[in-house]
Amino acid sequence: MCPDPEVIATYTEDVLDDAARAALEGHLDACVSCRAVVSQIAKLDALAATVPHGAPHASVSEPGAVMGRYVMLYQIGRGAMGVVSAAYDPELDRKVAIKLLGGDLVEEHAEEAGDARRRLLREARSLAKLAHENVVAVHDVGEVDGRVFIAMEYVDGSDLRAWLDKDRRGWREILTVFLAAGRGLGASHEVHLVHRDFKPANVLVSKSGRVLVTDFGLARSVSTATATAT
Repeated sequence: MCPDPEVIATYTEDVLDDAARAALEGHLDACVSCRAVVSQIAKLDALAATVPHGAPHASVSEPGAVMGRYVMLYQIGRGAMGVVSAAYDPELDRKVAIKLLGGDLVEEHAEEAGDARRRLLREARSLAKLAHENVVAVHDVGEVDGRVFIAMEYVDGSDLRAWLDKDRRGWREILTVFLAAGRGLGASHEVHLVHRDFKPANVLVSKSGRVLVTDFGLARSVSTATATAT
């Protein structure tokens, strides 16, 4: 059985005693998925410590722009904290969704930009702990010109609200979709994450009918949520 993700996270913080570290390293030697979690968390920790504040804005979200290894295709949506765009990953020959912290926010509102940066990194960290068919997968995290981004699974479809409004749905069809979303939430609970912002806009329904929970930017571990509440 794999150890709790919170225990895996402590491996990168160098706080485990020798016996616990040896036991965890023995598990990591045999578990590909847990090694991937350690690698992703280490990358996120390094990025959180080194991303500069107030860096100049670059139009990396424009169609045709190259951001790291990704080629931007078109914008999917825009919010107060940034944009989500479709992009192409030539190394793996696949389409991805890029969530990119807004350049205007970085330039004009340093304090808010810091909060948004931490939220985006938190979302990537949360998603890195999950591997479930009803949760959007995170592929990569990085930084370009002071703007943090995460590369996620691209979902060809719409959010749950748009899906409900598009056609007349029968109760069995609606129940099936809601149960699938519930399984995604259940998967997050199994790794001790509370989503905290579950709503129709944060559930995607693909054209093939797959249902995925997304936007874990406000997610908290159970232990952190409990400590905050008390």
